[in-house]
Amino acid sequence: MDENKKREINRNLPINTNRTPSKRMRPALEALLDEGVSIADLAEKMGMSRSSLSRWFQIDDAKLSGLEEIGKVLGYHVEWKFVKD
Repeated sequence: MDENKKREINRNLPINTNRTPSKRMRPALEALLDEGVSIADLAEKMGMSRSSLSRWFQIDDAKLSGLEEIGKVLGYHVEWKFVKD
């Protein structure tokens, strides 16, 4: 994806993607950027408000089912694993 497209998408995101990556929502954010989908478009496809979905990214929290729905809408599958510290 070219830099102009990334800047355009970044303006539509609720967070600064240049900051330190969040632990929980970073994979979903990276998928959004890779697919060129805005938060507003994703929220519409998920049947929820933009503000509700934006909140997930702002507070870096979503239910596993929410993350799986994001993946499904974007054409990804979600894998979970436990990693020993």
